[in-house]
Amino acid sequence: MNERRVFERALEYALVAPIVVDPRWPDVPKGLRERAIAYRLARAVECVEKEVATEFEALVYLHTASMSAPLPPEWFRVFFHLAAKYFPEAARKVGVNPIELSDYEKRLLEDLRRWIFRRQMEALRKRGRAASTKQATIVEWLEVRR
Repeated sequence: MNERRVFERALEYALVAPIVVDPRWPDVPKGLRERAIAYRLARAVECVEKEVATEFEALVYLHTASMSAPLPPEWFRVFFHLAAKYFPEAARKVGVNPIELSDYEKRLLEDLRRWIFRRQMEALRKRGRAASTKQATIVEWLEVRR
C-alpha cells in the first residue's frame, strides 16, 4: 500500500471507526471513550499498517467484557496488565502491580487487537462510501492547505 493510501486509511480509521465493545455491556464511560480515540489518533498509521487496534482499545473491550461476566484467569491477567500500564496511579492505589504477560497471554492480546481491528474495518465497510467521502474531504482540505 502506498504512503498516501496508508495515510488516507489511517485518517478514516482514526476518525470514523467505532469503539468495539462486548455487546452484553455496550456502555463505555466518556473518559475511556475519549482516551481510546486519542490513542487511536496517535497510533492510526501503525494500526493500519499492522492491522491491529491499539492496546487501549483492547483494554476498553476487556473492561466491557468484565462488566458482563467474570474474565477467565488469562484474560484477567491481560486486563490487569493493560490497566496497570494505562492507569498506573489508579492501579497502585488498589494494589495492582505491573504484570508481565506470558508468551501465551501476549498472543491472546495480539489476537484480540487483530479481532477488534477487523470488526472496526467491517463496520467502516458497512457504512459504505459515506466514511470514505468524509475522509476524502479531509484529505483534500489538507492538500489545499499546503
